Amino acid sequence: MYSHNRSSKKVILTFDVENELFKDSQWLEEIINKILGLLDKYERSATFFTVGQIAEQMPGMIRKIVKQGHELALHGAFSHITLDKISKERFKEGLEKTISIFKKITGEKVIGFRAPWFSLTEQTKWILPILEENGLKYDSSICPVNMFYYGVNNAPMNMYQISMDCIKKSDDQSAMLEIPVSVYSIGGIRIPTGGGIYFTVIPFRIFEHVLKHILKDRIPVIYFHPHDLSRGKHLKKTFRNIIMHPLRIYGSKNNMRKFEMLLKKYECISVENFLSL
Repeated sequence: MYSHNRSSKKVILTFDVENELFKDSQWLEEIINKILGLLDKYERSATFFTVGQIAEQMPGMIRKIVKQGHELALHGAFSHITLDKISKERFKEGLEKTISIFKKITGEKVIGFRAPWFSLTEQTKWILPILEENGLKYDSSICPVNMFYYGVNNAPMNMYQISMDCIKKSDDQSAMLEIPVSVYSIGGIRIPTGGGIYFTVIPFRIFEHVLKHILKDRIPVIYFHPHDLSRGKHLKKTFRNIIMHPLRIYGSKNNMRKFEMLLKKYECISVENFLSL
């Protein structure tokens, strides 16, 4: 297992690629191409947690992601449905379908999973044995702070072998590695800072301070959605988007520039590349 080096500037970079918020797939492909261009420019790698529906509709984009050396992983079963709203049977069927689609497109087997809206909880932990049965090696569905509509309070902030009986506990006998997204802990208070909207609203200087703080103890795990790096004009006008829109667009015109600064200053790597260390 990876031994943390305090002087390291490695950051695990991940993207959640889904179609719940977008008006059209053309824009999604355009923004992914911009992201891939920057990753190539700075010789960085990333993990793309991708919905099966998108892979089925846009196989060319999926092939390009993998061809450029990035990791493809599962984002939900087949569609972007939270775990509390899907049955065990439907989840298993969708997961197996998506694994098959990914294999057909890339010729490779996926090893990672992230639940939509970080919806792994004690009530939805039934997915863990299913992930293991399907050959997956790690999960990245926990945000270790309660954010009202997602998050697991007091879950470990470091990576751990997740217990099938209690997701907050480590189990040396478990074959499933849990890779939580990063939070910033100060004075015992945890603050979500793993990316997404938080990257949009936090000035880069402060975001970088957070990264440096986390790097003292562990490798940061950050995430973005493609729309985080746009100005929000391609989002559907759903109730949730209308409520969240001010946050999504606040400072968003600078997000791509901030993202490039991140790539320039930090050695961003995929989960798969991290595990190979």
